[in-house]
Amino acid sequence: TVQKTTAQACIADYFFTAYKGVYDQRISRSITTSRQELITVGSVFYQKDEMYFTDGWITKITAQGNILWSKRYSFPRHNVVAFHDILLLPDSTYFIVGTVSYLWPIDTLQYSRDHWGILLHIDKQGRMLSSTQLSARFEPLVEQTTLQSISKTSNGDFILCGVVTDPRNSRST
Repeated sequence: TVQKTTAQACIADYFFTAYKGVYDQRISRSITTSRQELITVGSVFYQKDEMYFTDGWITKITAQGNILWSKRYSFPRHNVVAFHDILLLPDSTYFIVGTVSYLWPIDTLQYSRDHWGILLHIDKQGRMLSSTQLSARFEPLVEQTTLQSISKTSNGDFILCGVVTDPRNSRST
């Protein structure tokens, strides 16, 4: 005779991980994958040679709390990169929105004072596939753009939310 045996494995449904580095990390958004992995985006703030920097930061963690990979992103001519939101796509790649800008004191010979929203497309290992900055038709060093969130509609379109600021008239749209 064949007996049917039912077994249950109990695993803690939470974990705690403490960052043990010398830099200040800020988490902006976290999402889960279909495999219950956690993807977290944000920024890492640090000082180097009397200047301040922020790198965009993404970490992918297993359901048990093990880090699969953790990557920091910087872009030429900007000493600040901050990630604000992430969206998982059906092909297991990701869209990330954020901002490139600057922090004082700044060496304007090396770094731009522009402030633009950015859209990145990365693969499931965190490799950059493409990047775009929201700067077309805006006046550099005067107008500023920021992208804060991204979502997908039921018909497959994407909605990007952000702010366009013109400090000349203190107006944001």
